[in-house]
Amino acid sequence: MLAAECVAVFSGSGPDGEEVIANARQRLGNSTRQKISHIADMVKLGYCDLKKKRAEENILKPLLGAGFTEFQTLCGQSSSSQILQQVLGLVMRLRPSCPRSPT
Repeated sequence: MLAAECVAVFSGSGPDGEEVIANARQRLGNSTRQKISHIADMVKLGYCDLKKKRAEENILKPLLGAGFTEFQTLCGQSSSSQILQQVLGLVMRLRPSCPRSPT
């Protein structure tokens, strides 16, 4: 349960879904009375954080030894690099369009 009148259901990997929900709960804090649209936004950000983490773990760090911040810097410095373009293609397939999460 995410709030008094809101539950989330997920499919796919159980641990991934639990991580998304735990992330959303952390963002929501202790309040159980929040708008459903706000709760949905927090779940969406949790999902995006998980996808970003997976892209870093499975693509960026093994291939480039870098996280997203370093990857963005590399792309900015050498946008014509063939390997960076290929890695970017892999990342875009794994990570859907997600807003930047507030830090």
